[in-house]
Amino acid sequence: MNKKRRKKTTKVSTNSHGGKKLNMKKVRLFIVLPLLIILIFLIRNGSTEKLNDKLRILYNNELVEYSKEPIIENDKIFLSKDDVMNIFDKTIYYNSAEKELITTFNKHIALLKVDEEYMVLNDSTIKIESSLKDEDGEIYLPINELKTVYDIELAFSKENKTIMMDSTSKEKKTAALVKNTTLKEKDSIFSKGIEKIKEGSEIVVIEETPKYLKVRTDKGNIGYIKTKKVSEIKKVRDNYDEEKDDLNYLDKYSDVKKTYEDLKVDVKKYNVVSPKLYTLENTSLVDKTSYEEVASYRAWADANNLNVIPMLDLGGTVSKTIITYAQRNKVINELYVSLVNGGYRGVVINFENIDDINSFYRFLIEITPKFKESGMKVIVKYNSNMDKDKVKEIVDYVV
Repeated sequence: MNKKRRKKTTKVSTNSHGGKKLNMKKVRLFIVLPLLIILIFLIRNGSTEKLNDKLRILYNNELVEYSKEPIIENDKIFLSKDDVMNIFDKTIYYNSAEKELITTFNKHIALLKVDEEYMVLNDSTIKIESSLKDEDGEIYLPINELKTVYDIELAFSKENKTIMMDSTSKEKKTAALVKNTTLKEKDSIFSKGIEKIKEGSEIVVIEETPKYLKVRTDKGNIGYIKTKKVSEIKKVRDNYDEEKDDLNYLDKYSDVKKTYEDLKVDVKKYNVVSPKLYTLENTSLVDKTSYEEVASYRAWADANNLNVIPMLDLGGTVSKTIITYAQRNKVINELYVSLVNGGYRGVVINFENIDDINSFYRFLIEITPKFKESGMKVIVKYNSNMDKDKVKEIVDYVV
């Protein structure tokens, strides 16, 4: 009996010793694990700043790929013609013989010439500090000079090699830091740090959540910070979306010599009649707006809530009337002045004999910004010579 008891006692003693070892391992784990987490946190948030080796372009906070290396001279930014076409204006026109470039965007049209210190913006001649460049056959545009044309705010972080362009028609929010903080790669406390930001720094707010904000710093870095680290968020501007009325084109009521008893209009739509009041003959504009019957026709249209938008038709061919920029500009300006003086709200372009489709497209591209600037509509009457989708991208309406 005694032997059996001794063996049992020895076994109990061994288990007690092993339990102590297990408890010690748990204690070490509880000590080491938090220290390890703290160490990882410190490593990821210690030396966070890594500047870019390659120049970056951000447009509305999105990274833009470029085909040609931008030129930076004294903080002036030049982008290649191909890259500007990709970002802003895919219809850029460059005349290599004259070394002149025409670019349009929204309500603006600009003419620049290589190495000239002036540009023409919506018919106004403006002195510029940076001119159009020809670098071994590659054309570069001075973006600092074209901020108004492309409706952008422009900033450049020389230290971080980042160009920032923000559309002035897009919403913008800002905030100031109330504490020093670290910009994170992701919305997590354990995420890698990107940049140290000092108290008082202003940041652009891209997205909001209760705990984290997606922001952009003045160096062009985009990441996350805690919402509580910033002051009240300020809205600098709202989104601007140009509303397009639903067009009701009443072609059958457009003869100024007739009277109409069967008129039916939809009051919820933009109702338009388009009498033929202009004809383009060999680069000369034939103006019929002063004809006697026009005044009574307009009075009838006003009484019936109709918008009179005169039609411009073509007496000759495109190739003999608007093939050059000078010809197109002359016609556009004459037409614009006549429409404004007459109190009209736009033009309907009805060209049937289009023997040079590219010059016709250029005419649309160049007339639309000028008319938009004054709130006038450009409407095109479709025929099979045109690419309807392409025309739709340029003008207000295709009928």
